[in-house]
This record gives sequence, C-alpha cells and structure tokens, in this order.
Amino acid sequence: MLKELLIWLYVISWQVLRACSAVLLLIAAVLYAGAVAQSLYKSMNYVYVPKDPVVCGKMAGEVYRFSRLYFPFWPEYEGASSFDPDFVNNKKGCDANLRSVFLSMTWPGLEPAEDRLIFEQGLDHEGLLVGVSPIKGRGGDLRLQRDHLLSKMPPENTLKSYDPVMNLYRADAFSRGMAQESMRIYWSESEGEVTSVFDCYWRPSEPNFFACKMTFVVFDALLVDAIMRTDKLWRWEMIKGELEGFLIHAKKKVVQLN
Repeated sequence: MLKELLIWLYVISWQVLRACSAVLLLIAAVLYAGAVAQSLYKSMNYVYVPKDPVVCGKMAGEVYRFSRLYFPFWPEYEGASSFDPDFVNNKKGCDANLRSVFLSMTWPGLEPAEDRLIFEQGLDHEGLLVGVSPIKGRGGDLRLQRDHLLSKMPPENTLKSYDPVMNLYRADAFSRGMAQESMRIYWSESEGEVTSVFDCYWRPSEPNFFACKMTFVVFDALLVDAIMRTDKLWRWEMIKGELEGFLIHAKKKVVQLN
C-alpha cells in the first residue's frame, strides 16, 4: 500500500513538473515573440516610414506641398524613371521639379484615403484617384484631347448628344460584331473652349460604365486627371471646383520682403 502511494505521488509530481515546464516555456516563447515583433515593427518603421511627412516640389515653376498621407505610391521627380534603379538618386524636395504626383483621397472631404483601398478597389475606388502633372505651354483648351478620343469612335456607330442636367456634351460609340464593347466620353465647353474631358471605362458586366477619368487644367499650367465612379459624375462641377481649391491650398506661399 505504501509503495503504491509513493508511486502515485511520484507520477503526480512528475506531471506537475511537466506542466510547470510547459507554462514556463510558453511564457518564454511569448516574450521572445513579442521582442521579435517589436524589433521588426521598429525596423519596418525605420525603413519604410519617411521622416518627412510632406511631399514638396516644383510644378510649372510653383512650389507645392502635399501631406504624404495622400500618396499610396512615391512621387515622380525629374530624373530617372521609377523603373530605373537610379530612381532613388533623383533630386527631391522643394527645389526639385516634380514630374507628376498621384493622390488617393476621399470625396466628399478630400481627406487622405486608406492605401489598401487602391489595391482592393482599383478603378472602383469609392473616393477620387487624382493625378497632377505640369503641362508644356499655357492654356486650358482640351479640344485636341476631345478630338483624339472622338477619332477612336467609328463615325457610323457614334451618337452625340447634350445632357442639360449634367451640363455636358456626350458621345457614345456602340461596337458591332463578336467583341461587345462600347465607348463613352463627355466634355464641357465654355466660351468656345473645351474645358473638361471625361473618358469612361467599360467592362462586360453591370454597370458597364463603372468609372470615368475627368481631365482639366488648373492655373493654365497643371493637368489634372481625376478618376471617379460614374455615380459621382453629376457632381463633377463641384468636384472640379474642390480640387482646384485643394491645389490652391497646396501651393506654397512665397513671402516677399519689402
């Protein structure tokens, strides 16, 4: 009887020791994983998070400053292409020339959008995808761009109209044959000039036209491309005005000393 009791106590003690060892090992593993995660987090922040929260550069001779939160991708400064390894050596900062910027923002509000929405939604982006680049020369007439888009539409299958509610001209081209594809553009005119052009994207599912790119000129010097879903088209004039105001606010004010 005493021998059986001793054996039983020995087995119980051994199981308790094994359980305590497992708990201690688990605690050590958790602490180690936490330390590694914290180290990786600091390392990733050190590598990937820019120190400067602002993107700054010149476009058409003017300095513009944008919060880096608007940038899902890097800005394009003059110099090597972003596909060139030497791209990292391009001159940056307020004294450097920007070739283009690509901004992701909410609408309404024009606040920075979450980067993940770019990759999840693409051209179905619920906000605005805005590209800004300097143009050569001066002027805001987009007639050549409108005519280029019209030239891609077969005249015999193109229907032109004017939408008084949207205050836009419209052209639709209907494809015939095996490939079921259509084209649609809009444009606005003012005092004999084409002031905005919309190129709409088609896909073989509902809704067929799901997004449009609105192109316009600001300050007679900047070309703006704003991609939006078609459900926002009826507010295009408000969106255009707010984007112009956004760029006015982004323009760095030069203090002149008397």
